[in-house]
Amino acid sequence: MARRSNRVSREFAIISLSGSARLAARPGTHIRRFPERLADWLIRILSPHGGIILDPFAGSGTTPVAAAKSGRGYIGTEVISEYVEIAEHRLHMVARVQDQADLLSVAASRSRAS
Repeated sequence: MARRSNRVSREFAIISLSGSARLAARPGTHIRRFPERLADWLIRILSPHGGIILDPFAGSGTTPVAAAKSGRGYIGTEVISEYVEIAEHRLHMVARVQDQADLLSVAASRSRAS
């Protein structure tokens, strides 16, 4: 059985097995993940800063991540535990980056006050 892979994008590849093709996601990603930039753009034009975004099909967390980065709250639900773990990991990474930025901001303001 010949196995051939043709790269389609960074997130997806077409895998051919004996003439049949199927779409496969990279490990640790969702097969239907849409660009975070699109989610961010929609969130920024359709919701107020500080608003809450509801994503009833959160998948790997693209919408909640974009909401968190743009200063919105979020509620996301997902039934597939693998995707919940991916989304939780992505959200923890966003929180860590935001915490580090907050610490740098506080340190900068203290040094200016001295």
